[in-house]
Amino acid sequence: MKIAFWSFYEENCINMKMFLQKDAEVAEGIFKKWNTLYERCKKEGIELLTLDQVQNFEEIDCFIFSDFPRMSNPIVKKCFQLQTPKILIIEEGPLIYSENWRLSNHKLFKYIFTWNDDLVDEKKYFKYNVHHIEIHKICNSKRNKLCVMVARNKRAIGSTELYSKRREVINFFETHHIEDFDLYGEGWDKFYFPSNVFFFRIFNGSKLNWIRSKIKIKYNSWKGAISNKIQIMSYYKFSIIFENSIGPNGYISEKIWDAFASGTIPVYLGPQNIQKLVPENCFIDYRKFKSNESMYSYIKNMSSQEISKYQENIQLFLEMEAKGGKFSDIYFVEKFISQIKTLN
Repeated sequence: MKIAFWSFYEENCINMKMFLQKDAEVAEGIFKKWNTLYERCKKEGIELLTLDQVQNFEEIDCFIFSDFPRMSNPIVKKCFQLQTPKILIIEEGPLIYSENWRLSNHKLFKYIFTWNDDLVDEKKYFKYNVHHIEIHKICNSKRNKLCVMVARNKRAIGSTELYSKRREVINFFETHHIEDFDLYGEGWDKFYFPSNVFFFRIFNGSKLNWIRSKIKIKYNSWKGAISNKIQIMSYYKFSIIFENSIGPNGYISEKIWDAFASGTIPVYLGPQNIQKLVPENCFIDYRKFKSNESMYSYIKNMSSQEISKYQENIQLFLEMEAKGGKFSDIYFVEKFISQIKTLN
């Protein structure tokens, strides 16, 4: 059997990059699930190629797309001119990439893997929510800072976006408790226009960096961009972890998993059903606080014993998931391979 793969983020596919490398520029370990899939395919006698490696498209038994592809790309057009079965793996949410969620687009695919719990029916739609699960020995000897946020500076337009909520928390700490807060990540030295609207997105290009640096908002807590997120977070007791958007149900990105790996306790804001997905004793639910001041008071006054208990709970959860839990690459690969085989 021969299958071909392509991503909306096309640069990740060229020369099999996402299957042969562990890390991407945007996040550590983000390719691990694809590494696992590639190795498992080899064991199963399934040849996996990226579209740029395909010589004869009619020899392919299944085309797989991570996020809805750019239909303007000639090699993508070739795939959809054939009746060969196609599978869509949805990663980006509706705020970031609306094409993933158009039902008319879903009709083009035999199977769809998605994290959206409201769609999963185990017939056409299958559960997909895979993250790089890292387990490190917790070391608190250097964890002497209170709170951190590691995030890129982004903006979006929409009722569910949480980028503005991140800035609200940053402004709160800078105004009232800057000594207890640090901000890291790319882009805080420039102004960013909403990235989910094409008209505005074009102004975020590098040619206009000089203008955006002139109209930036200055953040005194910003310490710069970093290359090792988990290492930096390991110096802090708590981390502000807000998803890009509030939903739909099941939307959990790599952010909370990076916090878990570093041993920092996430103050988390994400999908409404988060407590059905991650044990509530592993994170602090931001929604339970009436104000940022009450959130600050809660984490500031937490005892070392309580912090240790959260960390123990997190370690237990990670160990369970790493053995084949629903967030693991193992679980996804098993499910995915089984569906691939139904096409053969």
